[in-house]
Amino acid sequence: MSPEQTLQVALPGLGAVVILAALAQTRAVFQALEFVRDPPRSRMERSLRNYRGVMVFFLFGNILTASAFHLGWQGMAPTLIGLIFLLASVFVLYSIFLQQSLVRELMRTLQELIPMCSVCKRIRKADGDPYDDEDWVGVDTYLLRRTGRAVSHGVCPSCVSEAYGEA
Repeated sequence: MSPEQTLQVALPGLGAVVILAALAQTRAVFQALEFVRDPPRSRMERSLRNYRGVMVFFLFGNILTASAFHLGWQGMAPTLIGLIFLLASVFVLYSIFLQQSLVRELMRTLQELIPMCSVCKRIRKADGDPYDDEDWVGVDTYLLRRTGRAVSHGVCPSCVSEAYGEA
């Protein structure tokens, strides 16, 4: 086998190895979906499964291309390579849309988090300075401002026994 033929077989083989590594990395993306709310999560899981399916297609395409070069199928290799490059372009576009969708949903999820002090349970105002005491309000004030509904106060059974002893 000439050096050119070796390279023609090795490059698609290397591409197959890269795709296998990328397939292994999709596990981390699936784990990130745990932080996305449920309605968009199921749609994104379907998209990720499709994404992996296309990666498997490209894996087989690379293997087939390497085989075509190795076996000397001169007529099939250029057409196959052209098809793989066309589909790779579509795959890259699909990947960008999928990544944008995942990032957008993660940002929505993070924006919905309410920053609360773990000690006193006061809540920081939206866009408030975490170091400014004036930007932290009690839960009752926060709920009144956000929902317009007032909070009534009482003592739950656990706190009654903790504060006043067993009754």
